[in-house]
Amino acid sequence: MQPKDLHRDELTALIPDGRPDASPPIAIVGMAMRLPGGVRTSEDFWQFLINKRDGHCEVPKTRYGVDAFYNAHNERYTHTRHGYFLPEDPAYFDAPFFSVTDQEASAMDPQR
Repeated sequence: MQPKDLHRDELTALIPDGRPDASPPIAIVGMAMRLPGGVRTSEDFWQFLINKRDGHCEVPKTRYGVDAFYNAHNERYTHTRHGYFLPEDPAYFDAPFFSVTDQEASAMDPQR
């Protein structure tokens, strides 16, 4: 039976909460990620969520010397020693894979 063959009442009955304006179900068929907290796979992400973990960590020494910029009492300095960082160096971005030229890659902000 094709959806066009169903009447409105039959279609409404197929929606889990019975509301005709409810969003239809979706399927995620694949994903890839690198997230703070060491999340690299969908299983890592699931465990991260169900265990209510947080990717918050101290600024990695490989990023910058936080001691040179941190002062909780001076408004001209940063007031935190923590953030959400990927373990990989952003310079490892595979620009050719995404059809990004070297010039474009050097102008990109790795935080976006």
